[in-house]
Amino acid sequence: MKSSILLGAGLFVLSIVLGLAQIWVTPWSAEIFAKIELTLGAFLVIDIVLIYVIKEYNAYKVINQSENLD
Repeated sequence: MKSSILLGAGLFVLSIVLGLAQIWVTPWSAEIFAKIELTLGAFLVIDIVLIYVIKEYNAYKVINQSENLD
């Protein structure tokens, strides 16, 4: 879980850095830059969804284990 949070933060920071680089230096054409940003955004969304699913699954396991003890 911790690595997934670090990955999400890293993707976010990378997107910001690439955006600033595009504004100041313009290393890519607009089309390539849009593709890069959309790809990073998709990876970020996948990471956030995976964090949520894992968190919910762990909470579900805890609830089911506590109900079995009664």
